[in-house]
Amino acid sequence: MNSTKQQLIVIFGPTASGKTDLSLDLAQKLGTEIINADSRQIYKYLNIGTAKPVPDDITSDEFLVKGIKHYLIDFLDPKERYNAYEFGNESKKVIAKLHQQNKIPILCGGTGLYIDVSTGRRKLQPTIINEDLRAELNQLELKDLQVKAKKVNNKQYENLNESDKNNPRRLIRLIEKTLNDSKTVPIQEEDYDVFYFCPEFDRDQLISRIEERVVEMFDSGWIEEVEELLSSGYTNQDPGLEIMGYAEILRYLDKEISKDELIELTKTAHRQYAKRQLTWMKQYQKILFAKNANQIINHLKQHPF
Repeated sequence: MNSTKQQLIVIFGPTASGKTDLSLDLAQKLGTEIINADSRQIYKYLNIGTAKPVPDDITSDEFLVKGIKHYLIDFLDPKERYNAYEFGNESKKVIAKLHQQNKIPILCGGTGLYIDVSTGRRKLQPTIINEDLRAELNQLELKDLQVKAKKVNNKQYENLNESDKNNPRRLIRLIEKTLNDSKTVPIQEEDYDVFYFCPEFDRDQLISRIEERVVEMFDSGWIEEVEELLSSGYTNQDPGLEIMGYAEILRYLDKEISKDELIELTKTAHRQYAKRQLTWMKQYQKILFAKNANQIINHLKQHPF
C-alpha cells in the first residue's frame, strides 16, 4: 500500500452475499459511514426489489441505518437517468469529506463500474448524446435493434434477460453506451490505498440464498410496490422501472407471463447478475474474503490510517 494516499475500504461481491450486513457491522466498529455503490439502490421508491436497507426513520433527510449514515442512496426519481460518470464525481466528494473527518470511507455495493469510477481505476468522460444516432435508432424495428446490439456488443447483448432483449429503449441504451465507452480511459492505478473485501460465501449456498431472497421479495409485496409506482404515474418507459425484476413484473401485470413464469424469470435474472458480478470481481486481484468485520479490522491494523 502507498502510505502517501488516503485509505478507502471497498466491500464488493455478488448479490445476496451479505455485503450490507458486513458493511454495517464494520462501519459501527470503525465509527465511519457508508457510500452506496449499487446502481439500483440510488432510486427512490424502489425498495423491495433492490434489497435496499431499511432506514431508521423514513421521514429523515439523512439515510441512517442502525445509526450509520449512508450516501448516494434513495435520492433519484425513477424517471431520471444517472450514469457512472456522475456517480464517480459525487462519490469522490463524499470520500474527500469523510477523509477530512479522519474516517476511512466504506464503499459498498455490487455495481463494479461504480466502484471503479470511485476509486479512480477507470476514468470516464461525460456522456455526450449523439442526437443523430438516437434519431436513427428510434426509427429501427425491434429486430433491427437486436441485430445492431449484437453487432456492437454481442457479449453484453447475450447477458441481457429476455425482457431487456425485447425492450427497444434498453437496446438503444446498450448501443449508445457501447459506442460512448470507446472514450473510456484504460484501467489505471487507484487514487487511494484501497482495501477490497468480499463477504465469505459458499457458491452453492449463494444460489440457494438468491432464489430464496427472490421469493421473499415477492412475499414482502414487490408486485404491490410496482403497482403503487404505476398508480403514481410511473411507466415502463422510466429508467427506474427498466431494472432487473421490475421489468419482469411489468410484463406480468400486462398479462404477458404467469406468476410462476415471473418468479422463475426473476430468479434467473438474479443468478445471471451474480455471475456477472463474480466475473467482474476477478479484476480485483487483491480482494480478501472476510467472515466478519473483526477479520477486516485485524487486517487494517497492519496498515494504520
